[in-house]
Amino acid sequence: MAAPSGFTPKQMAPRSPGVLDAIQGTVTKQIAKHALSLAPPITSESIVHDNACGTGAVTETIMEGGVAPAKLHATDLMPPFAQIVAGKAQQNGWGFVETAPMNAMELGFPDNTFTHSISNFFIQAVPVPAKAAAEIYRTVKPGQTAIVTSWAPVPHSDAIETASEVTRGKDVVLPMRFSPETYTAGWLEKLLKETGFSSLHIEDFDGYCHTDDLRQWCTHLWSFMGAAAGGWTPKDEEDWDLAIDTMVKTLKENPDVEAREDGSATVKMVAHIAIATK
Repeated sequence: MAAPSGFTPKQMAPRSPGVLDAIQGTVTKQIAKHALSLAPPITSESIVHDNACGTGAVTETIMEGGVAPAKLHATDLMPPFAQIVAGKAQQNGWGFVETAPMNAMELGFPDNTFTHSISNFFIQAVPVPAKAAAEIYRTVKPGQTAIVTSWAPVPHSDAIETASEVTRGKDVVLPMRFSPETYTAGWLEKLLKETGFSSLHIEDFDGYCHTDDLRQWCTHLWSFMGAAAGGWTPKDEEDWDLAIDTMVKTLKENPDVEAREDGSATVKMVAHIAIATK
């Protein structure tokens, strides 16, 4: 059944940057820090792109490293995310940071602009990954570096799919679900090689997301990623608790999730990290 226009379950958390931060915790920063350690170091002469910056995990990680680049461009398709990074830059006095709303498949930068282009966990989500990869390649200087990260299968993806099946039946399309083949390191390697990068190193890295309240974490996840292709329906509102119960149960049964009696949990998330040279 198609969803009524604009229907929102009363239990749904807003799909906001704050909710995304609550879902991610520090895991994307953990992985960004390791990825940066594998690449040529950022110096005071570097020109950096934080591509699809989200709430600024990469930009913050770079600044925690203690060396400010000559220029850092943080861009995201969603204006609220770019605005959040702009606010952090202003608050911290990062005058070298420039932010803008920008589509990763149509970057508004000249060819051969960046010494470091960092794309942290968006390549699986764009409609045409090859276009986004081509834009990364186009905007990196010859001989310089692109860092691209992607997810291996993550525990919460299975939990969301199981909750959808239990509450809606099978064969319901979840638009926030990545294509299964994109979860492999081979997919990322093939994508970047076909784009034209001359050398490529890929390795896996384990990140850990901690939540003090697994049920609340599941509520945020379901709010952010649980809608079917047709949108939310009144039945989703009726079945909301069943969906969350199913997610919690599925996660507790996953060997990559440590769920504790106080309601807290730690979720292991494996990333593929690619260091590519143009």
